[in-house]
Amino acid sequence: MGQAWDWPYLCPIALLNKLCSLQPRLGDLIRSGTGPSLAIYMDEIKPGNVLRPDLSRTVACFYYTFTNLPSWYIARNAGWFFFAAFPAKLVDKLDGGYSCLMAKMLTVLFETEPLNFERGFPCTSSTGTFLCQAPFRLLLADEKALKELWGLRGAAGTKPCCLCMNVLGHMTPDQIHAANLGWLVHYSCPDRSQWAPQSSATFQDMRDRLHAVRGNKKQCNELGQAFGLQFSSSHVLWHPTIGPKVCPVQHTMYDWMHVLVAAGGVAQYELNEFAKLIKASGLPLSAIDTFGQVIFLPKARSKLPKKFWQDRVNTEENSHLKCFAAEVLVAVSILNLFAKEVLAPDGILPEHGRCLSLLADAIDILSQLDEALNLIDELQATVDQHAVCYKRLYPACCKPKGHYLMHLPNLLLKFEKNLSCFGPERKHRAVKTLAAQVFNDTLCDHVTLRMGHDVLQDFKGNQNLVEPFFLQGPTRQIPDGAHLLSLGMGQHDVMSVCTGRTLITPIGQLSLGDVLFAAELGALIVCAAFLEVFLITGERKFILQVSVHLWKEGSPKKTLTVVPDPGWRACPKPPAASVVESLGGAALLTEEEVTTSQCCTCHKPIDKDNSLVIVRAGVKSSNEIRRCRACHSMRSAIERLKRNHGSLVKDFTSADGDRISSFYRENPHLRGEDLRKRLEEIVQDWKISITRYEFNQEADFVEESDIRAKYADKPEIAENILKNSQGDPIRRPKVPGQGVLHDTTDAKAPKRPKKADKNGKDGEPADEPKLKAGEKKKVAKKAEQLSSKVLQMKDTWEKCSSFGDMIPPYVIKAASDAKDKSQVAIQNAQTCLDSGKGDSSHHIETLDATLNELSDCLARLKNQLEQASKFK
Repeated sequence: MGQAWDWPYLCPIALLNKLCSLQPRLGDLIRSGTGPSLAIYMDEIKPGNVLRPDLSRTVACFYYTFTNLPSWYIARNAGWFFFAAFPAKLVDKLDGGYSCLMAKMLTVLFETEPLNFERGFPCTSSTGTFLCQAPFRLLLADEKALKELWGLRGAAGTKPCCLCMNVLGHMTPDQIHAANLGWLVHYSCPDRSQWAPQSSATFQDMRDRLHAVRGNKKQCNELGQAFGLQFSSSHVLWHPTIGPKVCPVQHTMYDWMHVLVAAGGVAQYELNEFAKLIKASGLPLSAIDTFGQVIFLPKARSKLPKKFWQDRVNTEENSHLKCFAAEVLVAVSILNLFAKEVLAPDGILPEHGRCLSLLADAIDILSQLDEALNLIDELQATVDQHAVCYKRLYPACCKPKGHYLMHLPNLLLKFEKNLSCFGPERKHRAVKTLAAQVFNDTLCDHVTLRMGHDVLQDFKGNQNLVEPFFLQGPTRQIPDGAHLLSLGMGQHDVMSVCTGRTLITPIGQLSLGDVLFAAELGALIVCAAFLEVFLITGERKFILQVSVHLWKEGSPKKTLTVVPDPGWRACPKPPAASVVESLGGAALLTEEEVTTSQCCTCHKPIDKDNSLVIVRAGVKSSNEIRRCRACHSMRSAIERLKRNHGSLVKDFTSADGDRISSFYRENPHLRGEDLRKRLEEIVQDWKISITRYEFNQEADFVEESDIRAKYADKPEIAENILKNSQGDPIRRPKVPGQGVLHDTTDAKAPKRPKKADKNGKDGEPADEPKLKAGEKKKVAKKAEQLSSKVLQMKDTWEKCSSFGDMIPPYVIKAASDAKDKSQVAIQNAQTCLDSGKGDSSHHIETLDATLNELSDCLARLKNQLEQASKFK
């Protein structure tokens, strides 16, 4: 006890100064609003095996952030800054434990000379240098961390809540009532009017009285038990300089994620008890699992396992569900829907369903980041009603976290900020990755250095870290995108347009196919495309293109475009205010109606009333691409076959475009088994028609008319031979004779001509080196690989012909050049093999380089073909 330890940390002053110099936009965010103030977060993590019985690599991580930063930034892991990590196995050897570390951290933040957060330090913003000063605002943590950092006795003590004077634990409500303890109440009491709020003055009085009896161990323990405090001269509350500046009553912020959805949270207990009652009523838990599998979830929310409710429900009394916090968010929504759609019509467990509905409403409000501040009254009413129902239905499952939940509305109002640990919890992943790769003795040093290095690298190379909108993941540039926007929306200052599959917004992540509900429009909005527009001025804008479906009708009526900038509009703002506000003040623009055209799939004439707009970027046409409703329904039916016949559907979509168009025109009525049989016929016929043949010998040339006459009953083979011919360019219609035609899959390879002799016969110079047997094999193998790749290129090229200008010309040109170069390399290598002389290393290098170039061109061509086939 009392041993000194070196604790490495990242200097916040130096780190923030450097980050703001790298991206001044961060400085703009820090100085925004009413000015910066600090929030601190601490939590333990266990890298590696979480079931390890000892503490081993377990470390406590300390983070901080500014409460005036936008909620969308704090919700990301980049919004929390790493301070330090400390091994948990050393905490017991440290006088004061985590509370001592808290005091050290606050000393660094507010008392370090010459620069600190109280005195201020220089930071860079887009408008120049400013003085950054930030007082300590709040401490966010779970119940265990709050207990350790403040030196409280926590839920295990007589007083489980530091914000109340008369709320007790360690006794049941009946025991308190029988003892006639007057104004004292149990923490399960749902009536907040019976609570006596703690003030800074009353808490200071308890702290002083405990400090006065510090020499009497027995009296100190008795008072500490009554006050809910643990005395230690090394605790932050009794620190000589920091202690007078901090107070749990003023700076404590309960984390709603740990209170509600994390292990032992209110939601986990309620879900477990409700599921057990459903099972007791006669419904199997598999019914909930089956119901949950058909619910459409956003891409940002992971789908629950197929047997989630059957495997995770804990059958022990007064126990909670076995799951992660992210799973609870999904499980609450699913069980709430199940109660409304399945249980309520039959009158099963109505009170429990109402209690769960209140819980779901509270989680929905708290999940809206700072937008929850506008719903404080609704949140408080919901929480209070839920507390009454919860205590009546699940009295044995009432825990102190239920009391902390009732404090949340007042805490959000007090701090004017809705914080949760989801952001720093995501940052834990980086710490766990680093901590799992270093030794215990140097763990803190390595983790601290690497976290500092990684954040600097991120701010150097990722400009999206401080942007409210950006495309996440791989993006691609749209050819002629600027021209399309100039035609469709009248924007003539666009330089380029990119697209991606995921758009990060201030309200969360949106992925292609996600569905939004617009209550005021009475419609479902389906995300169809995300576009990033770069303007000549250097600015960038984002366009979200969506399809709007009327609620409970399901038919799309129009296409809307959302632009996240009110100043960039093509028409007045519509009355759908809720949709606009939920997308961060975006402007909602209606596209122009399109005149009659043809279906992009079956090519039948259509109009705007019997067709759908198909969102496809990069089309060299100012008209919209539309698909008739019959083809749209057929595509949906084919997509449903993927579950059991995925390979069949994949082969069908790889067929040439003419076959697919004919199929859609002739079979719009097929469904189910009839559709599957017809697809098999189409695929089989297509595969027969593209049987590959190759030519490996020289022979006499024959006329095109002779080939067509010979294969009159098999015109597909004749066309294949003519397309793949490598004859004399002057005598183009002629192809190698039938005597050298062989199937690459069945026939054996023809014999090669005799080798050249030692004296240089067959026209070869006598001084060229003779090929060894091993060298011949290597050259032949490389040539064979390149020949195979050339055939693949030809086959892919044939498929591209039916898509016209949907395949970019530059991709076709690159593929053609690579194919010609490959044929020359193969011919040179074959000449070397036939003569038996030459530089084998030169041919191998040439074949390798040509093969790599051809593979790249083939991959690009296949990618363009796949995209074109999806939209056709």
